Amino acid sequence: MIIDLRYHITSLVAVFLALGLGIVIGSSLLGDEKLFEQQRKLVDRLEGDLAGLRQDKRKLEQEISEQELQLKREQDFNKAALPLLTHDKLAGQRVAIIQATSTTATSEVSELVSCLKQAGAEVLSTTSLLRYSGDEEKLANVLGTEEGTFEELTGYLAQTLAMGFGKKRLKPLEDLGYLRLGGQYDTPVHTVILFEGKVTAPKEYSVSLVQSLQEYQLRVAAVENANAPSSSLSGKGILLVDNIDQASGRVALVYALATDGLGHFGIKEGAQAFLPDLGKQE
Repeated sequence: MIIDLRYHITSLVAVFLALGLGIVIGSSLLGDEKLFEQQRKLVDRLEGDLAGLRQDKRKLEQEISEQELQLKREQDFNKAALPLLTHDKLAGQRVAIIQATSTTATSEVSELVSCLKQAGAEVLSTTSLLRYSGDEEKLANVLGTEEGTFEELTGYLAQTLAMGFGKKRLKPLEDLGYLRLGGQYDTPVHTVILFEGKVTAPKEYSVSLVQSLQEYQLRVAAVENANAPSSSLSGKGILLVDNIDQASGRVALVYALATDGLGHFGIKEGAQAFLPDLGKQE
């Protein structure tokens, strides 16, 4: 609607310019009285169009204001209802988060941690994966492997999380710039959540990370924002929530984790459902 309004205004400006040009040309072809009458009618019509556009603009502004107010009320309700819906649903579950978008931890990750804790989960660590490649020889020395590949790196990280081998084991990887560590790593976890946020990680790296985690019998869930590109992990046999930045996405994650649910939940193409069965409880 805003685009149409701009189009009409531009059109009217063009008409006024053409009118000015027409005055110059028409003055040489028509008598003054007839020319002025035609000009008056055209100006009256244009003024009427402008008045209509101003009225439409005021109406649109009012509708936008009302919609923004309604959205604010819905957001306030969601914020208040979320803790009640998810309270203690994940009691006893130990969770680690891996942010797989080559950035340090964000406020969105903090909001996810807060949601999981409200649901009773123990969030032991938040690990940021800062890069996917580097000095392979140095990486191989840290990992105790021959090649120093990303697959070996993810296997090393998965083993540490699954066995609770401790932060000290991962610190050399942080020193090399591969990881950013947060929390404690000396307690085995049950579930690892891959936070892909606004920008999903390259497909081959996401798939490799999931496979490494699954090899150590860790439950894997991947989450992304509603405005992010669709994840490459859809259909990979894990839990995927594609709108974790929305209250409904957080409810979907908590209830799916509480019931060992798998599948794709959210609002994007390929989602099996908006929410899991909220009536199903373990």
